[in-house]
Amino acid sequence: MRQRMALVLWLLALIIGACSSTSPLPSPEQVPEESNGDTVEQDDEREVRSPERVPEENDRCKVQQDDEEDRSPQRVSRVIDGDTIQLEDGRKVRYAGMNAPEEGEPYYHESVQANNLLVGNKEVDLEFGRSKTDKHGRLLAYVCVGRTFVQAEMVKQGWALVMRTQPLRRYRAPLLKNQEEARENGRGIWTKVEQRGQLVVVEVHPRESTRRSANDEYVVIKNTGPTPVDLTGWSISDEANHSYTVPQFTLGPFQTFTLYTGSGKNTDESLHWGQRKTVWNKDGDTVIVKDDTKHYVVSHTYGPKGK
Repeated sequence: MRQRMALVLWLLALIIGACSSTSPLPSPEQVPEESNGDTVEQDDEREVRSPERVPEENDRCKVQQDDEEDRSPQRVSRVIDGDTIQLEDGRKVRYAGMNAPEEGEPYYHESVQANNLLVGNKEVDLEFGRSKTDKHGRLLAYVCVGRTFVQAEMVKQGWALVMRTQPLRRYRAPLLKNQEEARENGRGIWTKVEQRGQLVVVEVHPRESTRRSANDEYVVIKNTGPTPVDLTGWSISDEANHSYTVPQFTLGPFQTFTLYTGSGKNTDESLHWGQRKTVWNKDGDTVIVKDDTKHYVVSHTYGPKGK
């Protein structure tokens, strides 16, 4: 009897000891919250963070409008040409910062078709600079279709030329980058130009004062290639479409020539425009060179004092 009692007491002691060693229930503060997708989880002491948002590229539109009328997308009713569209409400929109071929120039129809594929009968977002309209009363805007920046795409495909003046300066660098890519790859308006990259503008010297001779203003162009270039019938123009047609003239390998704005005798190293008024703006301009078939060969943009 005594042996049985001793055994029972021993078993009770074991049970009481086991209960006292059990971990207490966690307090409410210790209970982990359910994951909402943004919490940090620990796995083998390595931290796993939620994925970060990838920033948008700089060649995409970041549409910002103050006018309630233009805050919502506008549907395109008609594509007029490579750089102009008409909205359903009748307003015309001129693409800011670029210039597509005009009617009668090479690739005019191709540029219109490319523009139509991008925006035809689609809703577009518009972004404006300080001036909302151009001199013809058209809206002057950067245009987006969804996440596609229309100007950047037109330039990249080779259907438009980047203009020096940009209502929003942040778009100038990405547009010029796309233009250089199109030029190097011979796309669109840069197609079929054997001298592409061979002819370069090495200096632009705007006239220091209107009182000086017109020949104080000039452009220096160089043939950087090993073969001569026949420039006969080529054109050299500025952003305002002042255009000079080159007479019979061949530029030798690695040679330069100077185009003076004023009058004078043409030589193997110099040509004269015969203009009295200034052509190249002191605050910046673009020298555009096209071959005798009106294909673009050079687009050289400069800032103040020809730099």
